[in-house]
Amino acid sequence: MLLRLATALQVDSGYIRAPRAFVLLLTGAQRTSARRLTKAFSTTTPSAAMQHTDAFPNLKDLVLLGGGHAHVEVLRSFGMKPLPGVRLTLITKDVHTAYSGMLPGFVSGFYSFDECHIDLSALAAFAGARMVHAEAQAIDTQAQAITLSGRPPMRYDVLSIDVGITPSAQGVPGAMDHAIPVKPVSNFVDRLTTLKSGKRPSDRSVKIAVVGGGAGGVELALAVHHMLEQQRIDAQSASQHPPAVTVFARGQILRSYPAAVRKAFLQAMQAKGMSLEEDAATASTGLPLDEQGFVRVLDTLQCEEGPANVFAVGDVATSAANPRPKAGVFAVRQGPPLASNLRRLLQGEELQPFTPQSTYLSIITTGDRYAVASKGWVTLQGAWLWKVKDWIDRGWMAKYAEKLSDMMQPGDLQSPVASAAGAEALAAVAAARMRCSGCGAKVGSTTVDFLRSFVPDPLVFGAIAANHALGDCHAMGAKADTALAIVVVPQGLDAQVEEDVYQLLAGALPVLEAAGCALVGGHTSEGAELSLGFCINGSVEPSQALKKGGMRPGQALVLTKPLGTGILLAGHMRRLAKGRWLTGAVQSMQQSSEAAARCLRQHGATACTDVTGFGLLGHLTEMARASQVAVRLDGGSVPLLQGARECAEAGVLSSLHPQNARVASAVSNVSAVADHPLWPLLLDPQTAGGLLASLPIEQSEECLRQLHEQGYHEACSIGRVGEACSHEDHCIHLEPSCG
Repeated sequence: MLLRLATALQVDSGYIRAPRAFVLLLTGAQRTSARRLTKAFSTTTPSAAMQHTDAFPNLKDLVLLGGGHAHVEVLRSFGMKPLPGVRLTLITKDVHTAYSGMLPGFVSGFYSFDECHIDLSALAAFAGARMVHAEAQAIDTQAQAITLSGRPPMRYDVLSIDVGITPSAQGVPGAMDHAIPVKPVSNFVDRLTTLKSGKRPSDRSVKIAVVGGGAGGVELALAVHHMLEQQRIDAQSASQHPPAVTVFARGQILRSYPAAVRKAFLQAMQAKGMSLEEDAATASTGLPLDEQGFVRVLDTLQCEEGPANVFAVGDVATSAANPRPKAGVFAVRQGPPLASNLRRLLQGEELQPFTPQSTYLSIITTGDRYAVASKGWVTLQGAWLWKVKDWIDRGWMAKYAEKLSDMMQPGDLQSPVASAAGAEALAAVAAARMRCSGCGAKVGSTTVDFLRSFVPDPLVFGAIAANHALGDCHAMGAKADTALAIVVVPQGLDAQVEEDVYQLLAGALPVLEAAGCALVGGHTSEGAELSLGFCINGSVEPSQALKKGGMRPGQALVLTKPLGTGILLAGHMRRLAKGRWLTGAVQSMQQSSEAAARCLRQHGATACTDVTGFGLLGHLTEMARASQVAVRLDGGSVPLLQGARECAEAGVLSSLHPQNARVASAVSNVSAVADHPLWPLLLDPQTAGGLLASLPIEQSEECLRQLHEQGYHEACSIGRVGEACSHEDHCIHLEPSCG
């Protein structure tokens, strides 16, 4: 029965002819077929010891859609005080979310990217939340599911929406080609970077139009003017014309502010030579929401219309009872009451109303280090107010970055048994709290690959696990035929357990199908952590198989992917790796090596292996000893993932590093290189790493050119195969020079 169901999923009605076909199966009326497959995998009852652990089963799924200002406070709140039985998930299209209060300062050049962006990946890890990097397209409140772009939907029990807003350019001639919407902020930052690096015309002014007369629009216009003017001054070009910045407003600018505030900014804009067009027409969004196009919410922050388990906050929401301007201060203030009411709803308690303040402190900068402040009828201005705003903004950002470390109190690691066993046992207890996942969690060179989850998104984990398992077949030049899955899922209600397996399969099956490999069965059991492994059966003619022992003197060594996944994953656990670094590592782990293997074979490769748990140095040593040759490794040519070197220099190591370091005896000059910053990266265990191959030196340049064209942009030659030597000799000489 299991074999028949698994085979049917592969071939019946063409479900798996393309990755999206599987998505259609799972999102349409035939979703139950996948559920049946999920249940068809035989299940093991957890042991008595497992049943008596402190792990709490997943009972409810709380999903935060968007990483806005209110949601970052919810994440911090749940990190400080988790709610047992609630699984928290953040769905966001941005790994780093900008703090709107510091965005004008970023435009002016006063803040770096990291100073004004919150790393959602690190914050989600602090909160114990799964982070799903995807863009939402629709919400089905009846099915309690969120439709996501390019992947199956995700279910929820309670949903909170804080996605911000995207201005509509429909009906505005030329807007789609020439406008840069400020929301979503991530797109604006990307376009702004392009604007900053662009060439300036010398015969005319750079013309910028800012549409929007609120505080955000005026402040941003002044910041853009300051940025362009500063670039003109830095270029020391008298021939360049001053920038021409115009603000277009529907009605008057800053119309909800005191007259003194409006007067101060009119004077500042006039002094800078900026233009103003008030009472300008704007295009309608056409959204079927309130009269201004926003989601209507109650004073409990629940949606006014619809089920009680859906909340909306931030710019996307509006309260008919308590209307307020679209200012970041209100989104920030919504965070604590939102977190409280989410807890209350999940615990079956009465929700509490929230009434935002009617007056608030507003500090608006003028592009340079000068600001105008107001609260009620009181208005002040001066350079000192910019310093006050800077202090306030940095303090708010610190709550979601460096101050998180102060909240993370390590548990009691003292144990009479460990103390009696000695220093090594105490070190093992301490290290257990930071044990790596992925290939960094393997226990040595004698085990098969079986990975516990190292990314919070189960679909992405499923895709990486399948890609990792296929690596051996690709390296040998074999055709992957069938696969068996071994799955461990955390305890929970049937709906949560089913959802985990469903998401894992939704990630893994398209990867297997792309390789022509059929999933024919598997086994699931309950455990403390989500884990997944595959047993792949492949076929290849023995005479055509690429082996580790085929290296020949004079050949070039080619590596197809950069190193660093193990160190970056370890750095993420310690919150030392930036979210964008982890995103790069995840993208690398999802890249298949099938096309790379084909390219290597076409250019005469005689030996090949995939670089995984033993690190580059460990796998290279295996190849050199099997081939009985010496190898010169050019460390400066070894490609690295972004952030890997920084994490290594900060002392981050994978927990498998000590075992991998035992290969040091194979390096002839180990005493000279063991303290080099590159050394830990050569020992770093890789998950779904690249291929390491030897091929004729005269073929290497063309091979690399084709690899680059096929998307392996970091592929490069990293050394040369030397003369023959016995396997007992020091078979590797490392040139550690950094490129």
